Amino acid sequence: MPRKNAEGHIHSRRAIMKMAAALSLSPLAVEKALALDGQLRVYANSSLRAGVQAVAKAFVAKNAGVNVRTEFANTDQIQTTTRVQLGAGTAPDVITVWPGSGNPLSVGQIAPAGYLMDLTSENFGAAVPELLQESFFVNGKSYFLPTTVSLIGTYANLRVVKQLGLEQPKTWSEFLAFCQKVKDAGKIPLALGNGSPWVTQLVTYALVATTGFARNPALAEDMRAGKITFANSDGWREALEKYMELNKRGFFNPNPNGTSYDEALQMVGSGEAAMAILTSPSTKGILNFAGHRDFIIWPTPATDNPSETRVPSSLGNSLGINAKTRNPDAALAFLKFMGSPEMLSLMGSELDLPVLGKDVKYDPIFADIMQMVNSGKIAMFMDNKWPNARVQQTHFSGIQELFAGSATIADVLKRMDQAYQSG
Repeated sequence: MPRKNAEGHIHSRRAIMKMAAALSLSPLAVEKALALDGQLRVYANSSLRAGVQAVAKAFVAKNAGVNVRTEFANTDQIQTTTRVQLGAGTAPDVITVWPGSGNPLSVGQIAPAGYLMDLTSENFGAAVPELLQESFFVNGKSYFLPTTVSLIGTYANLRVVKQLGLEQPKTWSEFLAFCQKVKDAGKIPLALGNGSPWVTQLVTYALVATTGFARNPALAEDMRAGKITFANSDGWREALEKYMELNKRGFFNPNPNGTSYDEALQMVGSGEAAMAILTSPSTKGILNFAGHRDFIIWPTPATDNPSETRVPSSLGNSLGINAKTRNPDAALAFLKFMGSPEMLSLMGSELDLPVLGKDVKYDPIFADIMQMVNSGKIAMFMDNKWPNARVQQTHFSGIQELFAGSATIADVLKRMDQAYQSG
């Protein structure tokens, strides 16, 4: 029997079957979704604004009885306000959640407190690479829909690469030779904005994923057990030595400590620089400066064995459901809708970010490196398993001191050990 939704659109049984096939849902589930109504508040990170808005619009188009209200805030604001709202029982229905346990809204912090709906039965983690599952599950249960992947790689301006007749470097020796040819051509091989402290860590992470974690996947656990320290880790020392080798050879822009993140994006976007080692959320900024999409992210080689190359990766922040939501059916339907291949692909396109999921179509910028991520050739962002935030801050300042010539690699690694051991 045909049925009519709140917009007055008639859904025949045939239309429901067709919709069910497109969304990978049962006809019963589709019919139930068509009956959804009421209010639904979605509170998301500003970094996901374009993607969440596009999905919400598509969701409302199929569920006109639901009034979806989307709100956005930056990371600092959303972590503060949502935690207070959860405690007071006034949080939105769908809220932003981080993987791991490193901040106030991370799943490891708020799920044990009973603030999140258990979503284990939805199998949302099917596409999460094995090495990232530790940051997704909490005591074997799942509480959010993983959508985007944050990774660190080498952004290459393909117009510069083509102009100079170069090919992708797949070993450390090839990487050095590539940089030298770019430098000889009068361009900057690698843009680096260490004036923005968080950027200082990216080259280290890109290299130590291979020099340290490819050779010892249990490196973080060994450090936690006290078997290895930063100072006696060959992988960490080699990564910093190669970081400094790039600087010594003049492969970075002048004065990296006085260069901001945005200035580095502009260098590689404009073609003044051929490459930059950055996180995947940098894509939109680079494209905005460039005015074209002729870019690709390469994995950063750190040894002369290409099979050892690993991509530093982490799940991005995403959405979970407030355990006290007033509209659990609509909230769950919204996340299931967002998790469909069509909507994940839409999010990836709107955000210029790689997304997780089977049958997802990747932008050519991410296609190759996401093959490595999906095949498990990754290393979790190193700070995900550090015991406190002081290690990261010590790393930031230590890299800036290395570039200023006021510290040695041994000094930096010793201080990172002291910060790590301070608990």
